[in-house]
Amino acid sequence: MPRTPVGGWLLFAGVVACAAGDASDPPTGTDGPTATSGTTTTPGAPTTGVGPPGAIACADVETPPTLGGVTWYVSPTGQDDRDGRTEAEPLQTIAEAIRRAAPGDVVRLEPGAVFDEPVYLGPGDGGAPDAPLVISSSPTQPATVRVGAGSSAILLYNAAHVVVENLHLEGPGMTLSGAEGLAALADQGRYAQLTFRNLDISGFLEGLVVGSWASPDDGFDGVWIEDVNLHHNLQGGGSTYGLGTAAHRDVTVVCSTFAYNPGDPTVDRPSGDGFVLGAVTNGWIDGCVAHDNGGQGTNSAGPVGLWAYNSDAITIQYSESYGNRALLQDGDGFDLDVGVTRSVIQYCYAHDNWGAGFLFSQQGTLPWEDNVIRYNISEDDAVGAKMGALTFYSEASALGLTRGLAYGNTVYTSAGPALQLTSSPNASDNLVFNNLFVTDGGVPLVWDWTGDTDPRAVLATGNLYWAMDGAFDLQGRTTLDAWRDETGQERLDGAPTGWLADPRWVAPGTGSADGYQLEADSPAIDAGFDPADFGADPGVRDYFGQAVPTGAAFDLGAAEAD
Repeated sequence: MPRTPVGGWLLFAGVVACAAGDASDPPTGTDGPTATSGTTTTPGAPTTGVGPPGAIACADVETPPTLGGVTWYVSPTGQDDRDGRTEAEPLQTIAEAIRRAAPGDVVRLEPGAVFDEPVYLGPGDGGAPDAPLVISSSPTQPATVRVGAGSSAILLYNAAHVVVENLHLEGPGMTLSGAEGLAALADQGRYAQLTFRNLDISGFLEGLVVGSWASPDDGFDGVWIEDVNLHHNLQGGGSTYGLGTAAHRDVTVVCSTFAYNPGDPTVDRPSGDGFVLGAVTNGWIDGCVAHDNGGQGTNSAGPVGLWAYNSDAITIQYSESYGNRALLQDGDGFDLDVGVTRSVIQYCYAHDNWGAGFLFSQQGTLPWEDNVIRYNISEDDAVGAKMGALTFYSEASALGLTRGLAYGNTVYTSAGPALQLTSSPNASDNLVFNNLFVTDGGVPLVWDWTGDTDPRAVLATGNLYWAMDGAFDLQGRTTLDAWRDETGQERLDGAPTGWLADPRWVAPGTGSADGYQLEADSPAIDAGFDPADFGADPGVRDYFGQAVPTGAAFDLGAAEAD
C-alpha cells in the first residue's frame, strides 16, 4: 500500500487494499465505481436496470489523496495553546484542530492513540469543492475515537466536503450506546462530497448512517464509503435513509464488510441488516461481504445482508452475503425491496441464509418496477424454509411487483424451496428464465405461499429443474407436464418449455461457487433464450467472467461453458 510520510506520520495517499470475501468470491475486474478528488464518480445510472460488466478490484481502488493545505497534529498528550502544525507541537483536542482548520487542511490524530472525545462538524465546518477537510490517522496504526452512551463518535450535521479515514470508532457496547458510530445528517438543504474509508466501527446502536428527514430536497450528493468494517452494532451495520427516492445521489459502498449486527428486539421495524441503501438515486454496492447479521430483531420483516428500498438505479454486484438470520421472516442475502426501480443484483454469491438468497419484494406505495437479478449463485439458502432461495413477494395491499426479471442464476439448496413465486393479483409481467434450480433432501423445487401462481403475475419459462434425491415437487406436482398443464407455467406462446434434467455441475453443494461450473456434457449448454428476446440486456459476461454467449446460444445458469 503506497504511503507518503509527512513529519514522521503516514498519510494515506495511494490505493486501498481491502480483501472482500475469500477465494470463493467471484473474480474481480477493473470496471465499476471510482473515486476522484473526494467525490464519487460512477459510470452513470443504468437505463435498463443493468450496470457495467466487471467488478471493482478491491486491492487496486484508486482513492483521492488526503494531502491538504495545513496538517494539524492532535495527541492526547498535546496542548491546545500550542502551534499544532508540527508533530512536536500537537494540539490536545480534535475540536480545537477543527476550529483552526480551513478547507483542504488535514486533522491528523496520533497513530495508535485513544481519544475520549466525540467529533462534531456542523454547518460551515467542512471543506470546499476539491479541498475537503480531512480527519485522519495512520492506515496501519489507526487512532481510536472512543465515546460513552448517548454519543456518536463522529457527527456531521449539514456539513459538506469531508473525508474521514484511518480510524477506529468505539462505542460503549451495542446495547448501551443509543447512538450511531458515524452519522452524516442533513435537514437544511443539499451537501456534497463525503468520503468515509478505512474505518472500523463497533459497539453502537448502528455503525454508519447517512440520513435526512425534513424534506425530499435535503440530503447528500457524492458519498463514497470504502473499506469500512461495521460490526457488532445493534440495529445494523450501516444505512442511508430519507424522503422519496432521491434524497441522496451517487452513493457508493465498496470493498467493505458488515458482520455480527444482530438486530434490536425492542424496536417495531426491521433491524439487523448488513448495509441498506434507502432514498438513493444512482447507488452502488460493490465488492462487499455481509455475514452473520440479524437473528435478534422481533419485527416480522427483515433483516437482509445487502439490499435497497425506495431507490432508483441501484447496482449491487460482486458481493457475498451469507449466514444472515431472522427470528421470524427474512434473514436474506440480497434484496431489491419496497419502491425500487431500474436496479440490478448481479455476479453475487449468497449462501446459508435463513431466508432468500435473492429477493424481489414489494409492500409499499411507491412503484416497484424494471428490476433485474442475474448471473448469481445461491447455495443452501432458505434455511428457515419460509421463503425460497429465489423469492418473489408482492403484498396484495401494495403496488405490485412489475417487470422483474430473474435470469441466468444458479440455485442449489437442500435447506428450503429453490424458487418461490407469488400469487398476488397486483404483480404483473415478471419473468424467470434461463435459470438452474436444483434441490436435495426432499425440499420443493417451486413453492408459493398462497396457491398456484398466475403466469401473468410471474412466468417461469425455459428453466432447468432437478431433484438430486428424486423428490420432484413443483408446486405440489411431481412432473413437469403436470405443472405445465395445471398452472400454465413453463410455457411460452402455448409451447412447452423447461427441462427436468441433471445440470451436471462440477461439484455442487461443496461450499464453493466454483462447484457450479458446467461439465462439458451439461444439458444446460446452449439451451437458453436470448435475454434480448424478452427486452432484457444480456450483458457481456457470466458470474465467472466468461463471455456470454460463448457457444451457439446462451447457457442456463450463472456459468457459461467455455
